[in-house]
Amino acid sequence: MELIILGSGTGVIRLERGSPGFLLKTKQSLFLIDSGPGTLTRIVKSGFLLNDIDAIFYTHIHPDHVTDLVPFLFASKYGFPSRKKKLMIVGGRGFKKFFLELSKTYRGWLTPKFPLEVLEVHEHIFRVRKVRVCSSKTNHIFESAAYRFEEDQKSIVFSGDTDFSETLAQWAKGTDVFLLECSFPDSKKVKGHLTPRGVAQMAALSNPGKLILIHFYPPCDKVNVLKEVEKLYKGNVLLGYDGMKTTV
Repeated sequence: MELIILGSGTGVIRLERGSPGFLLKTKQSLFLIDSGPGTLTRIVKSGFLLNDIDAIFYTHIHPDHVTDLVPFLFASKYGFPSRKKKLMIVGGRGFKKFFLELSKTYRGWLTPKFPLEVLEVHEHIFRVRKVRVCSSKTNHIFESAAYRFEEDQKSIVFSGDTDFSETLAQWAKGTDVFLLECSFPDSKKVKGHLTPRGVAQMAALSNPGKLILIHFYPPCDKVNVLKEVEKLYKGNVLLGYDGMKTTV
């Protein structure tokens, strides 16, 4: 599997770090995880078409993670060429209701002319083609979900937004790559999000092959968050950035 970080930032619009968005290329499929504002443009800049995407997975429905769903569906319906192949959209608890209300708001403009499956998950295990997908709750909001993708005995975990969660850390245990949010420095702790101290604690419990930090708010620019994590956790830690690629 190949991971491409499209946006390593947050809802704060910045040139340096785009809003959350990630591509995961498997042997047979292309997955999009979250689609904050600007994600679609970065997909195209990465050399892919929107029609290449087989499934979209949403960690939760905060605007910085889901905003580009509307233009994705609109472009898929009215693009040149318009989309023909099936699309799967996956979200956490309450996602189907959110999707229905969104569709009503835009009347028929988002109604697809292609096969569409909307799946709501909580703590589920399912398959998308040959990829095994597991979902788990996170310590953020009721609707939040983390995802674990497994193919050929390799795995990658996306935490989405979360505060410290021993349950989530144990669920991610032994993964090859763990994308874990690190929103603020320890001195600026915000409920529902992690700081370097919490990241290190979760990493120690999950023991991933590679830990990639993401979802940085501007206060992180004034602190070496990588160094702060490395003080407490001695594993392999990387600072995620827009355009970063890694093979699992």
